[in-house]
Amino acid sequence: MTASTTAPEHTSASGGPRQGEEGTLSTLFFDALRKYDKPAAMMYKAGGEWRPISHRAFGERVRHTAFGLQALGVQRGSRVAILSENRPEWAITDFACLTMGAVDVPIYPTLPADKI
Repeated sequence: MTASTTAPEHTSASGGPRQGEEGTLSTLFFDALRKYDKPAAMMYKAGGEWRPISHRAFGERVRHTAFGLQALGVQRGSRVAILSENRPEWAITDFACLTMGAVDVPIYPTLPADKI
């Protein structure tokens, strides 16, 4: 008996159960924003307090960032470097690049300066 290299129809490519139709990551992202619409989709700490970012605000920030990147000349296939600690702006920029077809290139701030 040999192992199959393709996933059965009821599973995803990762082997887990598939929940409905497949789509692009951008489609899945915006569908999830509409479906869950939570007031605290993401939390960040500022001034010693945890503060929420709602799904709606997160989606708007992604859209505005994508439009800003386009205004700067970024287009489908462009590479965008992200040098940042783990923070909401990193995720926002990541999704903005994804939705516009740009490729983000994470640069870790822990790297030595000559590697950055």
